[in-house]
Amino acid sequence: SGLAGVLDDGPGKPVHIFHPSGGSKKWDINCSYAKRSGAVATVLFTGTVTGQSGGVQLAGELKGEIRLDTERGILTYSEVDAQSVYKIPDGGSQQNHITVTWQKQDRQAPPSSPAAPASAPAPASGEPIQGVTVLN
Repeated sequence: SGLAGVLDDGPGKPVHIFHPSGGSKKWDINCSYAKRSGAVATVLFTGTVTGQSGGVQLAGELKGEIRLDTERGILTYSEVDAQSVYKIPDGGSQQNHITVTWQKQDRQAPPSSPAAPASAPAPASGEPIQGVTVLN
């Protein structure tokens, strides 16, 4: 039934969505329509990904939230938190943890003299890298 089915059924009903991908990855995602505030519907999701390529094994989990303005038919917010582990044949592994948040910004006239972006210091070894990107 996909995401449209989630919104058609109303808040509280979980829906299983399987996303086949190219190659050797398998995505398994479940989502639920959590609430509505005015025209904005909030959908929560959790899922897993597994796969193998060239002897490297992938296992991961993801969770997140999206908000849809159902009257305007647009995405207004998205947050995805993903953790994955890649295991290589020699016994080594690499772990990744990525969180991406996006929020729709109302269009505004550009400032007359844009300020130079601030330069953030590089994180120390082992510290998480954090950043914000605004897309219009």
